[in-house]
Amino acid sequence: MLGTSTTAGESMQAEFDATRAHAATAAATAGADGDDLFMEGPPMLVEAKLGLLRPGRLHTARRCVVFVLICWVPLCVLAALDGTLPVFLTDMGAFARSWIAGPLLLAADAFAGRELSRGAGRFGWLCSLSQNDREGFTRIVASTLRVRDGPVLEVVVALTVGVIVAGMIKGLPLDALPLWIRHQTQPDAISPAGWWYMLVSMPLLLLLVVGWLWRLVLWTSFLIRISKLDLALIPVHPDRAAGLGFVGNSLRGFAFVAAAFGAIVAGAVANQVLAGESITTFKYLIGGTAAACVVLFTAPLLAFAPRLAMERRKGLRQYGQLATSFGLEFEREWFRPRQSLPEGVLERGDFSAATDLYQVVDRVLAMRFVPVDRTNLLMLAGATLLPFAPVALIAMPFDAVIGLLMGVLI
Repeated sequence: MLGTSTTAGESMQAEFDATRAHAATAAATAGADGDDLFMEGPPMLVEAKLGLLRPGRLHTARRCVVFVLICWVPLCVLAALDGTLPVFLTDMGAFARSWIAGPLLLAADAFAGRELSRGAGRFGWLCSLSQNDREGFTRIVASTLRVRDGPVLEVVVALTVGVIVAGMIKGLPLDALPLWIRHQTQPDAISPAGWWYMLVSMPLLLLLVVGWLWRLVLWTSFLIRISKLDLALIPVHPDRAAGLGFVGNSLRGFAFVAAAFGAIVAGAVANQVLAGESITTFKYLIGGTAAACVVLFTAPLLAFAPRLAMERRKGLRQYGQLATSFGLEFEREWFRPRQSLPEGVLERGDFSAATDLYQVVDRVLAMRFVPVDRTNLLMLAGATLLPFAPVALIAMPFDAVIGLLMGVLI
């Protein structure tokens, strides 16, 4: 009969349920360590000293306004004094960097930082079954906080930006720079607006970009260390990632950073399109930008690939043995020689039990080696490509744009 196999399946499921219940109780008792782990990072230490933010309060709107006032408004004034204001106002690259990329990177402190911190807190829940692993998780969080809040990371970010800026000033020829950066009366000199851009506007934007790249390194290091703990993973979890599917939600937060990177590239492409270039000339650049962002922000999740592969092998072995035992009992019950159908066959639950068991086994077979789903990948790629939508409209003939609008409105 199928009683033995069914009982084994029920026993294993009961064991998993008890495990999850114990984990939930332990997590509720221990607290949610890491819930604000990635809400701050470079260059926030400098901003805190300047009074632009307070602990626990990012003041995102105020920081965005300050960024535009520092990076863009002085450029308008200096360009007007130099007689190049009309040229500056038509520079889509400068506009995209100051009005779109910078504010998006500042907004990412709240949105991406919150998503990463929530994911970090969930790991405390998965580590709560064992006291040793719980203590290991606490040590990882404390170590990450020391690196995040220490002055070393801020200094590394500042030095990185300084090297990039110095290399650009020395390496870029003047004739390759926009007209408003070149002095109008001294063609071989940089204009006042150009110096402000080189020494203030560009470094501030690079501080945000490099700061987020270093925070990505910190996130990667955190995931690598977490992956070595004895996490409470379940091969038959509905998220097809043994319970780690929540980590893939980090891509939703990184969508703001990816959109900022896309805006920087889109601004440069827009300048070329306005100069007469076809947007199709840049199709590989646009596609490559989206692909690079997807790879860049998904790569940290590869830290769990070896662990998920091991869990899949273990699940296939355990549930495969159960499915084989169940199948043998099923065949003995229903395919014995010269057996007539028993009375009340339609009321028996054997077929339903077989269907349920094999659906569980199918979940193990469908496990992913990277805890990310298609939806999060598409959101990340779409966010990167979104800043290119206005560029596509600029590239379209005016009558085509009018026809498109009429088609939508009528």
